[in-house]
Amino acid sequence: MTLGELSQRLRRADFLDGLGIYVGTHEVALAHVSKRFFTVSLRRARTFPLPAADRPAERRQALTQAVLAFVGERSVDTRRAYLCLPREEALFNRVVLPAAARENLAQVLEYELEHLVPIPKDQLFLDWSVRPLGEDRIEVLLMCIPREVVRVYLESLADAFVRPRGIVLASTAIADYLAF
Repeated sequence: MTLGELSQRLRRADFLDGLGIYVGTHEVALAHVSKRFFTVSLRRARTFPLPAADRPAERRQALTQAVLAFVGERSVDTRRAYLCLPREEALFNRVVLPAAARENLAQVLEYELEHLVPIPKDQLFLDWSVRPLGEDRIEVLLMCIPREVVRVYLESLADAFVRPRGIVLASTAIADYLAF
């Protein structure tokens, strides 16, 4: 690899701008963040009010307009956008399983899901994390978000020509930032 190729790779990997979109109960907070080598900095942030969830058409329009306004004011690149949702939008459950379940955990969780979450599995996005509890048991933290909740937000953002690369909970986003 030549020095020029190395420089190009470093620039691609370490000179990134991103758009964070946090949709709360009564507001949307937008953040334009830059990563330069070992520094993450907030370039701009703004909060816009949102109508209550019981007015979905107005809420969708307000979210779309807020994103368009924020992105347009500073020509923010939306290719690295991330949607951040409040903890209240997610369902969590903790389950303790035999350590042998780790080998086919996806199948075990799919089988047990109807007993763990009050929403049908085809209506959920789910993820989990595993922690050992000694040698013979594991603890699984199951995290679920209803597909309908995510669909509504993604449609609003699509109206603003934004396609998020990922969806995270606010607590996870804060932890990731602090960990960096």
